[in-house]
Amino acid sequence: MSANPYSPPEASVADAVVADTPPPKPWAVTVMQVVGPVLLVAVSYAVVRNFMNMLQWQKAGVDITRMLTNYSTRAVIPLLLLYMLFQLPKRTQLGRWLGILLIALIIAVPLYFFVFVNPVRLSSSAAAMGQLIGFLITTLPFLYWLYAFGFSKKARAYFRTSARK
Repeated sequence: MSANPYSPPEASVADAVVADTPPPKPWAVTVMQVVGPVLLVAVSYAVVRNFMNMLQWQKAGVDITRMLTNYSTRAVIPLLLLYMLFQLPKRTQLGRWLGILLIALIIAVPLYFFVFVNPVRLSSSAAAMGQLIGFLITTLPFLYWLYAFGFSKKARAYFRTSARK
């Protein structure tokens, strides 16, 4: 040991090198990146078909101002889907919330049919129980996907870090 007061200390005081690796992608985001393009193609096809039908109605002499508003709002859905698919790899909060909105809309479809289209008749408890079980079977996987995509610890960590550097 030297008596030099300017010599470095023998203890390691350097900070530990921590790898700056982003958290891994949750499986729910991967599922959204697979299901999203399929939905994008299907919804885009439906919008184009509806627009063609609107042109046929116009040829028949129907006032299309309300129809034009309806179809223009439907045309926004593929644009939002496309924007969401481009934002998911960038880990943005807008991509996360658009994905949450999409899954919530998917959940709303069986809920709509359960509550409004085919209301349960209280006189038949077996039919009511069967309809409730069918509703739960079709809804619970999507509720879990919604949780895993937007609200789980992995998803929050994934979307907290930005891929843009």
